[in-house]
Amino acid sequence: MQTAAIEQARASDSDILQELNRNFIRSVQMSDVRWFDQNLSEDFLNSNGDGSLSERADFLVQIGRPCPVSNLCAEDVRIRILGEPSPTVEWERAATPTFTRAGKAGGFACQRT
Repeated sequence: MQTAAIEQARASDSDILQELNRNFIRSVQMSDVRWFDQNLSEDFLNSNGDGSLSERADFLVQIGRPCPVSNLCAEDVRIRILGEPSPTVEWERAATPTFTRAGKAGGFACQRT
């Protein structure tokens, strides 16, 4: 059975992860390389839409270009914290990002762990 302190830590971690997710989406839309540079781990990998992976440095270059879509948002965001709270939290995020490109609405499903 989990103690109240663990439940409170989980709620706090969840709030932090929700805020990080909101800032991630905002920073993609605004090409905010500085935010990503301050918040990504050195071993960060990004899964691109075509299935390829970008390492941190390549991702920062990619983010620095103007975002080709508008109205980017993440819908149906679900965050699960796996295991006990610790300095390094393992988490899983599933979301449905939506956007507008050339006047047409679009979207895709993604999951990051």
